[in-house]
Formats: sequence, structure tokens, C-alpha cells
Amino acid sequence: PNGATQGAERISNSHLLIDPEGRIAGRYDKAHMFDVQVPGDGGGNPGGGRSFLESRYTKPGDSLAPVIDTPVGRVGLAICYDMRFAELAIGMRERGAQIITYPSAFTVPTGQAHWSALLRARAIETQCWLVAAAQAGSHNPRRHSYGHACIIDPWGKVCAELDDKSDGLALCQINLKYLEQVRAGMPVMQQRRLDLYPSVSGQLHLLPIPDSAEFAFGPHRLPASEQVFCLTSLSFAAVNLRPIRPHHTLVCPRRSVAMLSELTPLERADLFGLAELVAFRLRQLAGTESCSFSLQDGPLAGQSVPHVHIHVLPRLPGDFQPNDSVYTALEAEPKPERPNRSAEEMAKETAQFRALFYHQDTNNTTGRVVE
Repeated sequence: PNGATQGAERISNSHLLIDPEGRIAGRYDKAHMFDVQVPGDGGGNPGGGRSFLESRYTKPGDSLAPVIDTPVGRVGLAICYDMRFAELAIGMRERGAQIITYPSAFTVPTGQAHWSALLRARAIETQCWLVAAAQAGSHNPRRHSYGHACIIDPWGKVCAELDDKSDGLALCQINLKYLEQVRAGMPVMQQRRLDLYPSVSGQLHLLPIPDSAEFAFGPHRLPASEQVFCLTSLSFAAVNLRPIRPHHTLVCPRRSVAMLSELTPLERADLFGLAELVAFRLRQLAGTESCSFSLQDGPLAGQSVPHVHIHVLPRLPGDFQPNDSVYTALEAEPKPERPNRSAEEMAKETAQFRALFYHQDTNNTTGRVVE
């Protein structure tokens, strides 16, 4: 459109998923614009070939590719040049994708060099089926597409492929049992070092809790079987030894530090993300829409254990009068009116709370959790 740069004057490059009733079940607007210099000889010569500037006429999308439930599995939507960005594919896998789709129109030089390698890499690293429809042949005297539409399995094997000469269909049976076998044999998503780098999609990854483990809480040790009901690589949630009301829990970083400023940005993000998730689930359990969060940063703020932690307390009508007395109750020392609970009582509550977080489809609640 005559070199237009304003978003309102540009089109969207969109991938639509249509259900059997003809309704739009999902839409993805291409995020990565094809603004490149393509070599003409296929040899990687940046000085030759042709320039492409997709952003001149297309406005980029501004959200992660969606993952849609379908009769054949959970399908992630992406488009063409997106396949060069591994983070987008990994983000779809984190949100439950089993099949990732890349309708494409690759140039001939980039297709010859990278098409198969990129698609196989995305399939291998995400352990998903990849379905890549592709335009083929001549569009005009200056534009030719590589073709080679294909289907790749979660192990990286090309199961079906067309050439670049004619129209056609590549057919393959999508076997989700095989996908689960691949993932079970090489559990890369569970082995990601999210203490070293962040989750692509901003999701919390819940880890199994060994009942024999203990977790530091300042100078104290919390037995997992008695108190810890939710665990990530950087944080944990525990039932309270002396709760001021039912469902009063603690969310703590796994690294024992006294002040919030001592946590890394990644630790802080994980801590507050887990606190949000704990509050969401406990509000459901308590039948309320309200919750108090309290972080006592240092002893003068009421911190009785030198380990930064967030109090999470679902609120019910009339639980404190006046309302802000909750903070007075949290800071009260000593706490003779709140005797220590028994190990048996805490273990029972721990088991009840764990059931809220594990052994269920978490993808359909907050949309931010992967087990």
C-alpha cells in the first residue's frame, strides 16, 4: 500500500483454524516479519539476490501463537518465517501443543538451505508433530516458492513430503501415543533449567515433590510430606504452622534469603507467579474472590523468620474486623493464641492442597501452568 507504515493501513498475515461447523476456532497473526536480504545463488551471499520487506505492507501480531483443542490433538498455530524462532515453538509446547502448524511460502534459496533443517529442529526440540503446508512454483516472474510441504514426527523423521512441481496432499497418521513415548523417553521439558533461564511463555512449571525432601525456611526445615504442597524450580508453597485463618499459606523462594532485594529478577518473578497461582486455587477452594497478600521485608515489617516469604490468605466476609486487622494479626508476636498444629493435621491439609495443583489439566485454568 504505497509504502504505508501505519498499522491501520497494513494488512494482517493471519492463520485461521476453522471447526467442522465453519466457525473460527483460532486465529494467529504472524509475529515475525520477513524483512531480509535473500541471496540469489542459494549460497548465503548477502550481497546478491533480492530484498523482502514484509513489514511495509503487513502489521505484526502482538501475542503468542494460540494452542487450540481439536479432535486430533492440541494444535499450535504459526506461519512461515516464524519457524526460525525457536522460542515461539517452545512456548506452544509449554502451553500443551502436540501438533504445530506452519503454512508457508519459502523462497527457493532459503528453502533449499533451511526448510527441512528448521522444521526438523522445531519438531525435535518441542517433541511435537509438525505440519507444514507450503506454496510451490511460480507466483510471477520475480517470485518463486520452494514447496516441499511435509509432516514431521516428534522424533524429527519426515513422514510425508511433496515436491515443488505440482499441487498435492501429504498425508500421515498423527499418532499421539508415539508422541507420549518420545516425551517419556527423553523428558526435555522437565529437565529445562528454569533456574538459569526463563520460561518462554511465562508459565510456571510445577515439579514433583519428593516426600522425603525438606525445604529450608530460615533456620527451620519444613518436611515436604507435612507442609509443602506446590513446588517450582525456584519457589515452594507450604501450609502454615500457625495459620490465622483457614487456607492461610506461605509462598517462599527455595533459596533462603532475608530480603526481597537479595532475590534475582527470575526468582522474584517465579515467587510472585507462584503466589498468584496459589491464591487462585485457594480462592476457588474457599469459595471467595478476594485474597490478602502480605510480604514482610525485614524484621521491622513484622518478619519473624529471616526468609522472605509471602502470606497468602483468601478472605471471607467478616473474617477480620476492622478489615486491615489481618496485618496486625500477621505481625503479632508472640502468638500464644495460635498454638502449633500437629504434624498429622498439617499433613492432611498438605495432601488436600496438593490435589488442587497436581493430577489435573492445568492448561484450562489460569493458562499459565505446566506440570
